Amino acid sequence: MGKRYLYVGQLIHPSGKRVVLQDENGEISQVEEKVGITDNLKERIKGLSRTITPLEVEFLIAWDFENSQYDANTWEDDIEDFLESDNTYGEWYKTNNLINKISRVMERHNVPLAEIPRSTNSKINDARNDVKKEVKYEMAHSPLRKKVLTLLNGVTVGYDWNNERNKKCTITFKPEGYYVNENNKIYEKSLNNTVGSYYAEAGINQSALNVWIEFRDANGKTTDQLLKETQGEKI
Repeated sequence: MGKRYLYVGQLIHPSGKRVVLQDENGEISQVEEKVGITDNLKERIKGLSRTITPLEVEFLIAWDFENSQYDANTWEDDIEDFLESDNTYGEWYKTNNLINKISRVMERHNVPLAEIPRSTNSKINDARNDVKKEVKYEMAHSPLRKKVLTLLNGVTVGYDWNNERNKKCTITFKPEGYYVNENNKIYEKSLNNTVGSYYAEAGINQSALNVWIEFRDANGKTTDQLLKETQGEKI
């Protein structure tokens, strides 16, 4: 019989702050996240956090397969194959928006979120609530984001517009893809991957960005806000 839960965990300090990595230049990089399966979330958390350091592996989100036609084992295998190039060691991965990527797949297959046993540390509970809010926000905006090239055709959004950090990147939405003005190149990848690819090709050291909420137009409106306005919503 397959396992009931699929979870994503991170190293968390007792203060509730997530542990992030630094690259060789001391720049903040991505967090590492653990993907795993279990039949008992409470006991698995205890087992992973038996350490003499103040850091603990805490589950930030999990999905419950009890009433699903699938089981967590199947999805764990698929996710491990999909994220193979992002694997750092064991069941740990370093990739952009891992939780949101998994959430979109779980939503399409009607796999609900699981209730994770509350921690005695309120900061940990706050961190979990923040992740849940982020996932629900991402899911609510997903339908519009799929139409961004049509709805925002010709609109330009950017980051570091004045190039104060030497990390300027502006993107114009076109029917054929995402046009990066700095290198006059069109990308057909996802929006976040487009930005990551541009920075990598330009040799610019930049930690992962969520383009939907961190890239803005000349008037300071985020990409998500601009999408909402196309539906008649006032921002």
